[in-house]
Amino acid sequence: MKPRNAKEKEIIEISKSLPKLNDKQISYAYANSVVHKGFRTGKGTTCMECGHTFKTEKDKCSCPNCNVELEIEKRRTNKLKTIGYMSIFTVREEYQIIRHIQVTQYYQKYKPAIYDNFEVIRHFVTKEKTYVVSRLMLQYYQYTYQLFNLGSGLEIRNKSNVHYITSDCVYPYKKIHPIIKRNGFKGELHGFDSLSLFEEILRYNKAETLFKIKEYDFLSFCIYKSSSYYKYYKQILICHKHNYIVKDVSMWIDYIEMLKRFNKDVFNPYYICPVNLKESHDTLMNELNRIIERDKAIKDKQYAIEKEIRYKEGLKVLATKRNKYRNFILNKQGFTIIPLITINQYKEEGNALKHCVHSSHYWDRKESIILSARKNGVPIETIEFSLETGQVIQCHGCNNQDTEFHDKIINIVQRESNRILNANGHY
Repeated sequence: MKPRNAKEKEIIEISKSLPKLNDKQISYAYANSVVHKGFRTGKGTTCMECGHTFKTEKDKCSCPNCNVELEIEKRRTNKLKTIGYMSIFTVREEYQIIRHIQVTQYYQKYKPAIYDNFEVIRHFVTKEKTYVVSRLMLQYYQYTYQLFNLGSGLEIRNKSNVHYITSDCVYPYKKIHPIIKRNGFKGELHGFDSLSLFEEILRYNKAETLFKIKEYDFLSFCIYKSSSYYKYYKQILICHKHNYIVKDVSMWIDYIEMLKRFNKDVFNPYYICPVNLKESHDTLMNELNRIIERDKAIKDKQYAIEKEIRYKEGLKVLATKRNKYRNFILNKQGFTIIPLITINQYKEEGNALKHCVHSSHYWDRKESIILSARKNGVPIETIEFSLETGQVIQCHGCNNQDTEFHDKIINIVQRESNRILNANGHY
């Protein structure tokens, strides 16, 4: 991507002026950015660095031929490709520059390992913004080990989550920007990726303080989980003041949240620095579960009372319909249409046609009446008829599907709507 403004043009010029990797840097990357392996089979252990085969039962050992420290795996693979990353820290003008070197390791059994290296990303970090100069990302990188198109050039790019790379090693000869040094960085990353750490301690005072007082676990939670956890910053400072080490940050945060629910003082070291975090956490959790169960029982009881009231009101509605439509029946064009006026009738209709006319309490609806269209005594479709408008609201057969008699049944009901509304006799 072409630089779009003077700042990006300046970044490109600085990027071009950076020196190429020297032999020491390349050697350090090959030695430390990837794991050196030996493959064990029934015939012996093969060093994948030099191809030498020897006998050993250890999981870690040195190759007797090339003296490289190996991690031994039981594997019959003859070929293997692994990728690692090394970071180089340097400074130009106001920029802290992080150079990421991709090291590719090619193993083939009984042959010396082959290494290749490419510089894939350069981060230019300032307090205000981070600029990225990188190679083009592969479109389907999530399905491969390869993140970058190594044939593309180092160009200015829009920063994305993929550009946050956790390196396997950092070149020991570093140049660190004075502001980053002032903000607590002494050369060790402590498990953070370099870009996330530098951005955080440059731009957030709370992150700077947490890094300086070595609250790495909590800072990691804030960086990689959610910045919303900075709301516990004051509690962490209290813990640090009282030499209390939070070993399980996730459990400790849950514990603080439960303290808030019990209206406890979350700035009191007596509460937030428990001697046994797990025991205190579980005690509050059990008490909270008891309260939740109690509240649920109260709600269930209230719901049961309301349900009983609705049921009784529904029975009154059904009794009114039963008195009005007790003797009502329509015999038209080979169909018998009758109203459902008892709960058992609703239940039988729902079971016969496999729909929810009973389970959804259609029988307690004041504004409509439910009719059953039958042929030779067998339910065909169920009709909901509005007592307010005199229109069919819905009409369905088995599994809420329309039958071949659907239109005919609706026409019969609509033609006889006045008689249904008045419920005046046997037709």
